[in-house]
Amino acid sequence: MAKMSRAPRRAPGPVAGTAHGRRGRGRRFLPGQGKGAYTLSRDRSDHGHNGHGKGGLGYAETIAFTVLAGIVLGLLAGYGLDRLLHTTPAFTVVGVFAGFGIALYGVFLETK
Repeated sequence: MAKMSRAPRRAPGPVAGTAHGRRGRGRRFLPGQGKGAYTLSRDRSDHGHNGHGKGGLGYAETIAFTVLAGIVLGLLAGYGLDRLLHTTPAFTVVGVFAGFGIALYGVFLETK
């Protein structure tokens, strides 16, 4: 269902319904435009792939950023553990793979 939003009020020109003072000149206001009338907002979020509200490239972009975020968060967590424990980059490697695995699981849940 579309949301109802109140259109911004605009001061009418000297002749109601026109943008300029002379009749026949200027552009005419659309019905309900600038007179405080209620207008329906366009809600485009209901179109898309599998009811998720995203379609095509937007859906692929979400998957790509999910995988990238998982890898980066795993990398940062592993690097932090390596610095904290003064170890070799073992936790960094484990963190990258763990982040990738968790991200793939998130993509699986999203596309299910």
